Amino acid sequence: MQILYAVLEFWFGTWRVCTHDGVEVGRNVVEPAVGGEAVLEHWRGAGGDEGESVFYYERVWQQVWVQPGCVKRKTHDTSWRDGVRFAGTASLADGREVPDRTTLTHLAGGRVRQVIEQQRAGVWVASFDALYERTTSS
Repeated sequence: MQILYAVLEFWFGTWRVCTHDGVEVGRNVVEPAVGGEAVLEHWRGAGGDEGESVFYYERVWQQVWVQPGCVKRKTHDTSWRDGVRFAGTASLADGREVPDRTTLTHLAGGRVRQVIEQQRAGVWVASFDALYERTTSS
């Protein structure tokens, strides 16, 4: 079995998440679980929102993200070479399902950029674009 660490190890840790101009938008903890068979993500937004994610292996790495009003199911896009990408669908509270993807890029100095996009009228639109900086507090 492929080890997820090879895909997401650079993202493990406790993070302060900021806009590109330094405004904190939340905190995130990303940690290995189940002896390396899964990865858990624990998001806490600065405005009080929260979400949880589990990554697991089933022929290819999968992600399920859950937050109030939205469940996302994504698959690792192994053809993507500029960082790590998971793509799939977001099931919204109003019953719509929309294409959704997350791209993680490992940056200099140990930082990570995360861009989350949804497809609207055939065009990918970023709904989240932030920088992750390591911290020791969550």
